[in-house]
Amino acid sequence: RAAYPQALAAPDLAVPDSHRGNGGAAWTRDTALVEVMRARLAGFGPQPLAAIASALALPEGGAGIALGQLEAEGYVMRGRFTPGAAAEEWCERHLLARIHHYTIKRLRREIEPVERQDFMRFLFDWQHLAPDTQLRGQAALRQVLAQLEGYEAAAGAWENDLLALRLRDYSILWLDELCRAGKLIWTRIGAPVSAAGGPVRGTPIVLLPRRQSALWHALPAASGAPDISPRAGRVLAALRRDGAMFFDELQSDARLLPVELENALGELVSTGLVNADSFAGMRAMLQPASKRASVDKRRRGAGPTMDEAGRWSLVRRAGPDAAEAAATPARKPRLGPETVEHVAMTLLRRYGVMFWRLLEREAAWLPSWRELLPVYHRLEARGEIR
Repeated sequence: RAAYPQALAAPDLAVPDSHRGNGGAAWTRDTALVEVMRARLAGFGPQPLAAIASALALPEGGAGIALGQLEAEGYVMRGRFTPGAAAEEWCERHLLARIHHYTIKRLRREIEPVERQDFMRFLFDWQHLAPDTQLRGQAALRQVLAQLEGYEAAAGAWENDLLALRLRDYSILWLDELCRAGKLIWTRIGAPVSAAGGPVRGTPIVLLPRRQSALWHALPAASGAPDISPRAGRVLAALRRDGAMFFDELQSDARLLPVELENALGELVSTGLVNADSFAGMRAMLQPASKRASVDKRRRGAGPTMDEAGRWSLVRRAGPDAAEAAATPARKPRLGPETVEHVAMTLLRRYGVMFWRLLEREAAWLPSWRELLPVYHRLEARGEIR
């Protein structure tokens, strides 16, 4: 009666004395509308304001005021909960939680396990390894590299065994252009504190977007200062003092012979301390020592040379430089939620489906499955993944 003073009850309703009043106070129209709205929303799912107001024969303005008060109490939530909803919807909070829970359970029941061979066929298609799914063109290289972001593979395998198998017409110039344009870097993450000699074909490196370099370098456990040779120390000191330099400039600054400088740079690359503007520097290091030492072959242009690498520079990290870190026991860093979520989504882009056995095939410095699983649950609750 307080909510609808003009309404006529037929037959007449007799309100018991125990239900008269509002906790000792008389019912007002606004208070009564709030309680009517509360009872209405308890039995219905998400509805737009117009539908709620129409069902209760109320103007949208009055219904909106009552819903706003219930929202302030935390009783209802508003948003677009129905797929394709054009207007904002309102729903009782606990009812919405139950609907969400039932929806997730239904979606999970739709996912069934498959045989290992079926999953492998899916991976071949997903990663563009099957002949009919291979990509073409320079623009497709970015798509492949985004899928392989943070993947640790042997230096000698990147172009021949990873990129060339996914791109039919792959050219080494495409990778160099991305590196020189500042879009991509190559480096080693989680390197040991010592590395004997230069990088070999089995040295694990990653290809990363430059803007995400600090994020990925923050993942490994902190280690002590790297154990490098005196010549590598001179090169490192020169780069710290004068910044990025070309090979001939670095040779003059560090006062080393070309072969000595190549070995020193190889040692610094193996410890993850330096890299070059382009991938040509890594290609030159992958050449056998006899070929790299042959001046005559360089003049004839046989194979990549260190002069084609561009500038050599220190690898930028999120925290202190590894060479300046104190010799403390390795300790896993505390990762922010944005970092873990980025890694989780990167792994999903790589495999399409993620589970803990796949994580075992990744680098040891990645977040553990225990850290990734809550992120996947949160993304599932947001409706971004299944």
